[in-house]
Amino acid sequence: MRFVKFFFLTSVLLSLLTGWAYSQQVPEFSTERFTSFSIGYSPMSVFFLGKTPNSQTLYSYFGKAKKVESKFPGTQMFITSGIIPLLAYDYEKRDDGGRKDNAWGAGISPFGVIFKTSGQKNVSFEYGIASGIVYMNKFFPTDRSGRLNYTIDLSISIEKKIFEQSGLLFGYKFHHISNAQTGTQNPGIDSNIFFISYKTYRHGN
Repeated sequence: MRFVKFFFLTSVLLSLLTGWAYSQQVPEFSTERFTSFSIGYSPMSVFFLGKTPNSQTLYSYFGKAKKVESKFPGTQMFITSGIIPLLAYDYEKRDDGGRKDNAWGAGISPFGVIFKTSGQKNVSFEYGIASGIVYMNKFFPTDRSGRLNYTIDLSISIEKKIFEQSGLLFGYKFHHISNAQTGTQNPGIDSNIFFISYKTYRHGN
């Protein structure tokens, strides 16, 4: 219930920010492609799709995005793909009496979508969704789960253009990881990740 309330409030906030951005009528960031590097941390997991409590998450991402045609007025749309160099967890191991354990892995995020709107003073707003495949260093988060896991992210963020072709982005990401029922057990973990990204832009193909 607490997550539902939080997600509702963030959705309302996003709608208000998007409406405000439209009203400013400021030119959009002029770009066709960008690359980004992100790092983030989740201080505590939530009990929603995933059922593993008291988990902390360290997240990193490097990827590229290409602009495509958007059907929404005043909005830029980007298709993304990238790699996850490091995804690490400190979590309670359910099949070991809740003992704290840690695991790490790496993987790819082959597909994502970002929607972007521009506000005033070189500020823009983004919201997106992405999927990923991660291979962990051990069976995770229980001994009857698996090493191969799948992720899905929902994110909202605000970006400030800091140089002519670069920007700094701050955001929130709801991050889910599980083995999609490919293991004997599939408790999964849901993380509230707060992240920062550095982005560089370029024009053309």
